[in-house]
Amino acid sequence: MKITTWSETLEESKDPETCNVFSFIKFFATKEKQKEIADKYKKWWYGYGYAKLELLDLILNYFKEVRKKYNYYMENFEEIENKLEKWNIKVNNIATRKYNQMMKIIWL
Repeated sequence: MKITTWSETLEESKDPETCNVFSFIKFFATKEKQKEIADKYKKWWYGYGYAKLELLDLILNYFKEVRKKYNYYMENFEEIENKLEKWNIKVNNIATRKYNQMMKIIWL
């Protein structure tokens, strides 16, 4: 992951409100987690690398359920094909009915 950050040293406190990494963290983290991380930014030992690791953890956690579902359907692709086939039949029946109704209306 490559996110541009400032050049403060590890010993310097950082401003979370001007940090690109923290901008992403705000999207994925709860308000409590944002406050916790913002407090860490102000400590001398917290570097951008730590923030990026926390961001990665938040992203992975955020998409965990979606990834699990994706992996399930990739391993059981026949389920997708069966659902598509089932809905294809339903949609074709509806389209055929509408087509026939339209043809009656225009007398063909």
